[in-house]
Amino acid sequence: MANSDIFCLDPSCFTTLEELINTTQFLNEIKKYDQIEVYVPTRIYETINLPPEEKFKKLPSLIGDWIDIQEYDNIVAIRDNEKEEYVHAMQNLLRSFAPLPVNKLIGNIEKIGEESLHLHKLKEQFGKFCGEILFEMAAISNECSAKILAFGEKTISFFTRIGSRIEKGASRVKKQIKKKARIRTPMNIMMYFFVPSPAVITFIQEFQIQGLQALLDPKFAAISLPLGWFIVANS
Repeated sequence: MANSDIFCLDPSCFTTLEELINTTQFLNEIKKYDQIEVYVPTRIYETINLPPEEKFKKLPSLIGDWIDIQEYDNIVAIRDNEKEEYVHAMQNLLRSFAPLPVNKLIGNIEKIGEESLHLHKLKEQFGKFCGEILFEMAAISNECSAKILAFGEKTISFFTRIGSRIEKGASRVKKQIKKKARIRTPMNIMMYFFVPSPAVITFIQEFQIQGLQALLDPKFAAISLPLGWFIVANS
């Protein structure tokens, strides 16, 4: 892995107590090998730093699109007797990694890519909060070579709907890290980009993502998609 890595936390990292704990355990394992910087979509960052009652009141409206519908009435699938533990787990994440808001890196940009992924179009299709979060994750990955940590495939499904290309491959490295971190739920490490860059090639090589060798060919450096690619290291 690289000497310094940027990770962006997908909304799914905050949907349940289990995923919040899994997120910290995964980052702890990565930190053993690399220096890492952790970022969170800006509105989520602002919300997770609120006092507990305000946090639990506002969080579902931000990440509801990543919550299974049958769990929505339980604040991010957290039962009342788990809220104290959720707060403790959140404090542990904030204390251990001091995550920063995505806009600290990307500023106020509103489009990325040559033919452009537009912030306003994502908001129109997915709603204000969801569209903004999706745009920020795409922007920090494309502009800053950030890896996106996600549980499940909700984010992938959103980008599939707008026409982004998804390429998946099994990752031995990710599997080993999951095992060491004792994570049992489905987890993906992803990168979003328009043209395969050295950082994308390094991601494929370092995570030993199988089945994507064609993307290592230099001729792919000239390939671009109007609405971008997602490379996914899955199980």
